[in-house]
Amino acid sequence: MVSATPTQSRKQALPVSGSVRWLKRPSGPSHFGRFSITSITKRGPVVTEYDVAAFLDTEGRITGFGLAKDDDEVYAVDFSQWYGPTCTCGDYEYRQRECKHIKACRCAMHAAGITIPAPTKPAPLPSSSEVEFDAP
Repeated sequence: MVSATPTQSRKQALPVSGSVRWLKRPSGPSHFGRFSITSITKRGPVVTEYDVAAFLDTEGRITGFGLAKDDDEVYAVDFSQWYGPTCTCGDYEYRQRECKHIKACRCAMHAAGITIPAPTKPAPLPSSSEVEFDAP
């Protein structure tokens, strides 16, 4: 006897909403600070605090941020991708959309007067007919 398992249709995820508030304003070259994100959920507001530090490239420009919760769960928010920011949280990885961490970093840095440089689109790779090299 064969039985079929009923499939559940996936509900569309609600847009991310909430607020961010600095608890310790960012300081130093790595812009180390602490903020709280208040997420609005079906069950009501949920507040989570994060230590925040900037990731810098070799020229000292911000490329992203590391967010660490008190339970040592860590997320990396990367603003260096020309196609848009990324995050290592499950919401971003599963849904491929801006999560609360990306939105909170963007808003908190703006409120603190910290500019996140926009990445530039990489130059196209040359076609195979344009590539020259010396063979050994």
